Amino acid sequence: MRNNLRVVFAFMYFIGCTQVQAQSPGNVGNSNLKLWLKASNASASGSSVTNWNDESGNNNNATNITGSGGTVPQKITSSLNNNTVIRFDGVRALQGNFGVGITTGFITSFIVMKMNSSGSQPYARAFSIAESSTTNAGDFNTLQGAVLYGRYNNGSNDLYSQRNGAMSAIVTYGLNNPVLLSNAFSGNDYLMYKNGKLLGTSNFNTVAFNSWAYSMGAGIDNGPSQFMNGDIAEVVLFNTNLNTSERNKVESYLALKYGFTLDQSTTTNYVIDANTIWNATTNAGYNKNITGIGRNDNSSLSQLQSQSINPDGILGISATSFPNNNTYAVAGDNGVGGTSANGTGTLNFPYTSKRIWKVQNTNTTPSLTFTIDLNKVGLTQPSGGYTTTSVSLLVSSSNNFTTATEVTPVSVVNGIATFTDVPVANGNFFTIGLQSPDAERGYIYLHKKALDESSSLPFNFSVTGGPTAVGAFSLNDIADNIDAYDLGASHGSNGNNAGDGQLWAVGVSNNNSGTPHITSGTVYMRPSGSSTWISTGQSAINVDGAEYNEMVYTNSTQAYFYTEGGSANKIYDAANHSNVGL
Repeated sequence: MRNNLRVVFAFMYFIGCTQVQAQSPGNVGNSNLKLWLKASNASASGSSVTNWNDESGNNNNATNITGSGGTVPQKITSSLNNNTVIRFDGVRALQGNFGVGITTGFITSFIVMKMNSSGSQPYARAFSIAESSTTNAGDFNTLQGAVLYGRYNNGSNDLYSQRNGAMSAIVTYGLNNPVLLSNAFSGNDYLMYKNGKLLGTSNFNTVAFNSWAYSMGAGIDNGPSQFMNGDIAEVVLFNTNLNTSERNKVESYLALKYGFTLDQSTTTNYVIDANTIWNATTNAGYNKNITGIGRNDNSSLSQLQSQSINPDGILGISATSFPNNNTYAVAGDNGVGGTSANGTGTLNFPYTSKRIWKVQNTNTTPSLTFTIDLNKVGLTQPSGGYTTTSVSLLVSSSNNFTTATEVTPVSVVNGIATFTDVPVANGNFFTIGLQSPDAERGYIYLHKKALDESSSLPFNFSVTGGPTAVGAFSLNDIADNIDAYDLGASHGSNGNNAGDGQLWAVGVSNNNSGTPHITSGTVYMRPSGSSTWISTGQSAINVDGAEYNEMVYTNSTQAYFYTEGGSANKIYDAANHSNVGL
């Protein structure tokens, strides 16, 4: 008898442990989790989806492929932030049934999706629930179900939800870009969220649903209708109203996984399970383009590579593995672009990017790799381009980088720098260091009327300042080799040899014996670093430089000309005192 009891108790203990370890998004272990569809868990023949498996534990799988013609929904791997999506072509969709229907007046749902305006029908649906898959009442003007996410207003680029004619707040310009949306029926309120921000609340008297079917990629209105063209990555549905903390955990899980930045107009932490993986207060000022990687077994999350989906999100973070559960590395930036010449105290890289990141690590993180798109951060590019020797990643415990660890990129390809084994601790800052951005070769000259160059001897001199102020440079005294009436200098840069300036001169007297042959009143140009003068063929009495390969000059009739690349355009005519145009 005692042995039998032991077996029974052991069995009960096993069941109890299994329930505790059940997975759920953000580890919101709510017993009302009704549906959890992840694109990565869909079954497919090749890439053609045969069954979208429900991970809520309720076995509410989407097994019925609807529509005709076209292509059945496709399973596309390594798509949204390196995650899988299900792609719909605007002709076919998926339907499933609830083993136990939704019969309360409270639901909370989440979706990560991208609906394309092209190929989607005028009132296309992404996710709908209804009384049945063939009901005449459908998902639109009915209390039994709802259009949880659909296209608004006959072909617009906006998204919305609707139940029995009552509409949610509109998600403006919700099409053609990935979105993280959520909605809820809560008491008498109908709420719509985007990236965690409440967009608006509509009044709706609580009436119980009577939904036993759902559709992905189309609506339900006497069968499938209003098909969408686009991608769905993940759907979560609770048969209850989540509280604020629970909602935040699900949104944090989805945002981290798919590269979304939760709205920070109100400080919003990223919380998964019991871990605050990104603290909005601690990281204030560095809350733009938040991206991160991490592992949470209770959420079935193992995100090894991530980059913000924002256009300004230029940082990629990756790791080869996460040996430990509840391990995260999350970074946000200050949203600033451009190059700072105020110095870092690091002599090898006296210039820095104004874009600064701050990282929050949770538990011991593995070796990290960063990629940064240098083309999109507003840097002043070094004259030799971005190379493994002209840029560095600076890591510091302070955002002024007076002391910093330099990490050399292992490669720079098309302006994208890759840094491996980055030593970032929790709370560290990092930025890009530059050697000499846009180093220009040009001229500092003394006017001929003040100094006769032929009597000027070469001299050595130094300029005070130092690399933290203006960077390293050199000045060289070179005789002008021309009897000039007027001098001018243009600064550079050009597309092929960035940074080259030029010196311009107007010859005084005919000199046909020297090199070059000087003609009085003719404009000559000398490239930087050269002692050779090149005739432009233009006649002038005064000259000055402008941008690269550009000059302004006047002639003996007091007409003013502007040249660009050799062609002269009259910009002022003294004869009639009128501007004649550029």
